[in-house]
Amino acid sequence: MRSYVTFLWDTGYRDYRPEHVNILAHALKYWDPEATFICVTTETKGFSDCVNLLPTPKAAERLGSLIAPQGKEFPSSYRRLWCFSEQAKILGARIMMLDIDAMVVGNIRELWDTEGDFVGWRPITIWGREDRIGGGTWMLRTGTVTSLWERFIADPNGLIVETRERGWTGSDQAIMSRFLHSKYPQWPQMCGIYGSQDGVFQWDIPPEGAKIVHFNGSEKAWGQEKLWMGAYHNHFMTCPKYDHRGNLVCK
Repeated sequence: MRSYVTFLWDTGYRDYRPEHVNILAHALKYWDPEATFICVTTETKGFSDCVNLLPTPKAAERLGSLIAPQGKEFPSSYRRLWCFSEQAKILGARIMMLDIDAMVVGNIRELWDTEGDFVGWRPITIWGREDRIGGGTWMLRTGTVTSLWERFIADPNGLIVETRERGWTGSDQAIMSRFLHSKYPQWPQMCGIYGSQDGVFQWDIPPEGAKIVHFNGSEKAWGQEKLWMGAYHNHFMTCPKYDHRGNLVCK
């Protein structure tokens, strides 16, 4: 059974809501109707019936209360590394992680054909850097690669400092890049996954063959009305309708 997984948490400054989770869930339902969609979250209300909720595990939630090495709030995205724990088997045998602000615009089912306990994605803008993995999409056979979580949770700040000193920047994707880039396969460059640095804001519709478009900056998919309608026109004909700002128009 295939499971798509996303995380939703309230940081107080990122405006992600259950409505945005619903948009992602319905897009996945359209392109891969037999799969399960899971949201790991502390929220309980406002979700569509096709969203399976999993309360944020305590081991992951605890990371939100830590202080980072720089003395600032601990980046909340580190909690996604919990998926590499033994406990994460409850998510399903094989999972694909997706950021909430991803637009699913094509046959995402094809990405599952790549074999491996872990499969990573390298954004096109850093394709020349063989040692980098993007955090927005990756695939995992749960119960494998558990040493990543065990090593991280034993001393989060120590591992973060050491990873940065060795040249990897970012949060959870820096940890994954350091330990996984040379050991596991990655989707090829033109696999259909795009990032917001790849010309997204000039598009009316995604490029041919696109499957996922990531928005990893302050501009989000639901703020791009022209691209939104171009990417989701057919999808809107068959699913509950949301406008480009994530508001439910009709069921």
